[in-house]
Amino acid sequence: MMIALTILALCLCTCTLAGELFEPQANAQNTKASGATIKADPFQQRGLCRRWAHQSTVKNGTLYMFGGSMLLKQNNTVQEVPNTEFLQLDLAQSFQLSENTVPWQKPKINGDTIPPAFSAGAMYSGKGDFVFLYEGQTPKNLPEQPSSMWGYSLINRTWQMTDRWNHADENFPNRQSRGASVMTSDGNTGFYIGGLRAYENDTFKGWYYGPEEQFTVIDLAAGKKSKMERLPLGQKRIGPNVVYLPIGKKGSLVLVGGTGEYKVRLSAPVQNATKMDGINPDDVRLNPMSQMDTIWIYDIDAGRWFYQTAVGDKPWERKNFCMVAATSDPDSSGNKTHHIFIYGGGTDYMTPMFGMNDKPFDDMYILSLPAFRYYQVKLGDVKPDARQRMTCHVVNNKQMLVLGGHRVNSSETLKDCRWDELNLFDMNTLKWQTEYNPSDPGDSKFIPNPDVIAALGAKTQEPALGWEDEDVKCLFTGICPGEQGIEAQKKRSNARWRKWYIAVGGAGGALIMALIITMLFLRRRRKENKALRYELEQLQLYFQYQTTGEIYSSTGVNNLISDGDAFVSEKVRPMTFGERVKFVFGKKGSNNQEIPTIFDLPSEKRRETEVEKIP
Repeated sequence: MMIALTILALCLCTCTLAGELFEPQANAQNTKASGATIKADPFQQRGLCRRWAHQSTVKNGTLYMFGGSMLLKQNNTVQEVPNTEFLQLDLAQSFQLSENTVPWQKPKINGDTIPPAFSAGAMYSGKGDFVFLYEGQTPKNLPEQPSSMWGYSLINRTWQMTDRWNHADENFPNRQSRGASVMTSDGNTGFYIGGLRAYENDTFKGWYYGPEEQFTVIDLAAGKKSKMERLPLGQKRIGPNVVYLPIGKKGSLVLVGGTGEYKVRLSAPVQNATKMDGINPDDVRLNPMSQMDTIWIYDIDAGRWFYQTAVGDKPWERKNFCMVAATSDPDSSGNKTHHIFIYGGGTDYMTPMFGMNDKPFDDMYILSLPAFRYYQVKLGDVKPDARQRMTCHVVNNKQMLVLGGHRVNSSETLKDCRWDELNLFDMNTLKWQTEYNPSDPGDSKFIPNPDVIAALGAKTQEPALGWEDEDVKCLFTGICPGEQGIEAQKKRSNARWRKWYIAVGGAGGALIMALIITMLFLRRRRKENKALRYELEQLQLYFQYQTTGEIYSSTGVNNLISDGDAFVSEKVRPMTFGERVKFVFGKKGSNNQEIPTIFDLPSEKRRETEVEKIP
């Protein structure tokens, strides 16, 4: 009996040691296959200069991270290394955020199955004991992988492929990357929005927008893709971001930023400019940036997209930024505010899709809903370096944890490997932190900063420019007046169906229903076209102003008189914010400097607050 127990114990120890030793061997094989000679040390972080385009998620108080790209420096040699590192960080423990102090751990992996070194995909916490890895680009010069989804079991500690699919357009790269990911609060459903399919080796370098793959719904209970479809207006986006908000019956998604595909857009700031307030007229881009003041909202229950225009201190257009959302407690009237924090990212200036040569940002903005107003956070000098292609997560309900990110560009000569892998921003105090501490349950609450509330003014529960759509108002307020609300539309549709079915029978009812569906479709299309026409109109006007210095009026503007040292130019163009305001360009003082001025209708009295040039 003792001999049998001894043999069994030896076998168990051998298996355990084999399991512990196998994982780095598997990673080393993948690293070797990529042609790299420098290997990552996930515990000491030796030589780690940067980490970006990784996938990460938070589940059960633990941060998980997989893959991406790294710059490592050893023996005065810097190399970009794709990797299959799978790391975890216990968020129930305190730690410093200075260099080389992050207490990463390596999850145990049983067996010899691990995902390839994917980058810029998505990671979801999933249902049950799984975390899921969705898509991601295949590393350069490695055999291209099919589209897939992987799951890691926290109980069995094994990786397995949970879904795999092919594409009808098989001549293009397979895997989707550089989109935006989010999941519902119950963990049942994930979404992946935007992105492209890209691949590169010694003989091929290309990327492709899959128009039917810009909005993907994922079943996080089964770990499988459930559907793919288009975005409204045929949008195709790279590097946008999306958050989930608890509004509507099943919640809603809010989509901001990234590239667009409006060919008239001038998206690049003047190169080497000290202030990002100009446009280079010679740089007309085929894949320009999406305007940050057009906010897209997706009602999960209705399966419909809406848009709403935002005002305030609008961020410069950008992609590859990170974004998180926090919701306040109800006030005495039961009203809540949702604050979306937008950090970093980069421009689209002279950026190849395979490079990192655009200008990164180090700024922070808050988009407050339902006011749909931007507020720029005054960060001061104590802040992390500019970066993009990082990931962000809400921790302790009131802090934004920023993981990784790439600085400046991929061809930069590195002078050192100073690296801040984790940064922490307090969304209550609006300050960057130097230490992470788990919050007590009673102290783990988001409270909107007083400076932000003061800047928003009295109208925190409705947009400054009014609601673009009554259904959007219904989502945020629950007030669905008349026949414009979603519930009223459903009831009216059902009532009409019963009435016509009784009156004219099945055939007549079917005909009327077809007409109703057609009318609803045309109504929706008109709204979408209205959004596109509005955006294109603003872009064309901006282009005209930047190239000619003039904006011509389409209608007359009378009774506008001088106010102080500003007067109204005759070459003005009323804007189309629901006929509420007009942007007027005048000249100020003796320096003849053009300034924009905003007028109210119908009194035409100039506000004290000046606005930027046409956004």
